[in-house]
Amino acid sequence: MQDSVRYIWGAQGLPVQVPAALESALSPTLFFPTGYRVFMVALVAIAVIILFLILKKTRLGMRIRAGTLDLEMVSALGVDVRILRNLNFGLGIFFAGLAGVLAAGMLGLTPTIGDQLIMPSFVAVIVGGLTANADRHVGELSHGDQRSTEIMMALALRPKLLLLDEPAAGMGSQETYDTAVLIRKLHRTQKLTIVLVEHDMRVIFNLADRITVLTEGEVLEVGTPDEIAASEKVQVAYLGEKREGA
Repeated sequence: MQDSVRYIWGAQGLPVQVPAALESALSPTLFFPTGYRVFMVALVAIAVIILFLILKKTRLGMRIRAGTLDLEMVSALGVDVRILRNLNFGLGIFFAGLAGVLAAGMLGLTPTIGDQLIMPSFVAVIVGGLTANADRHVGELSHGDQRSTEIMMALALRPKLLLLDEPAAGMGSQETYDTAVLIRKLHRTQKLTIVLVEHDMRVIFNLADRITVLTEGEVLEVGTPDEIAASEKVQVAYLGEKREGA
């Protein structure tokens, strides 16, 4: 398809002409809020409201929500799951297409847009080990797999810096181990800088190259895992003062 696009429209990217009335800034002092950006925000807000109404007020939305919780039960009640999935997929494609059209006004169109957007998503799914769950809704996954999916969604945006807030929270030992393996794999294969906040010391000492310890909102110690493990200040903060004769 990309080759066909290049053959018809050329190999160079093309700008998308925004209506002149929407190009100018709304304020002489604030250049960011242009008419087009405000138009985008308003249209997205309308789309979100429509999606909310579809999911909350229609029979289709009720079935979609029920299917994310228990697809087998929905099927047992006589709902054609294949049609439901196709409608769900079509709804997602519509809103994804709408987002692409709106973004084209700011980013333009290039023949390689498929590689720029689809390939990172494909890599994210493969690296994250999510191919085994390709036919399942996120709501059906375990807590650990849901967290992995969230990380992969962030990776699909091709970040240079990945921020993770307690990625192992609420997990059992095996899920914690799997999540730590995934994070290390991302760091090595995707060349990502990763900053994570975590209270599980097993995860911290297994993953971190450098650790910053905070206590009561202030930096207590900064160093390598070995330096942090040997720090008396950290030991006192986490284990308490050592009593005489103890």
